Amino acid sequence: MKVALSLLTKDRQELTRQVLPQVTFNPAFDLHIVDASAAVWRPANKGGLNYYTFHANIRGGADAAIVFALTMMLEHEARYDVVGLCENDVLLHDGWFDATMALFEKGKADGLAVGAVSARAYDDRILIQRDGWAVMHNLGAGHVVYTRQAAEL
Repeated sequence: MKVALSLLTKDRQELTRQVLPQVTFNPAFDLHIVDASAAVWRPANKGGLNYYTFHANIRGGADAAIVFALTMMLEHEARYDVVGLCENDVLLHDGWFDATMALFEKGKADGLAVGAVSARAYDDRILIQRDGWAVMHNLGAGHVVYTRQAAEL
């Protein structure tokens, strides 16, 4: 399965520095950094990634950055099966990627066609709670991973 994640950044480099170790040391996905910062910066190295790109000077606000990131990943020559978004203020913990990707199968085992999963959850957005996962009415773009079909919709 080909997976890509876009890290959405804008200024606040102290936050970006906190999340970078969790997204740059995982060869399970390609990383696309989509940056709207006033000052141009780049990660010091690509960590354990097989592939990463840096898209600077993305303007138009958060919605424009989200549309740019999803469109770019869906049109990428790698033909990703799964694409995700992560804002630079979402602090991820060790093991987040495997645990998040496992949510697709957990929902499927319960008879659901899961189109999106997230490493984060808000109690007030839970519609149905299950052991180790929940159906949410709104994930937001702070952290969300889509199947290709869901992202295309």
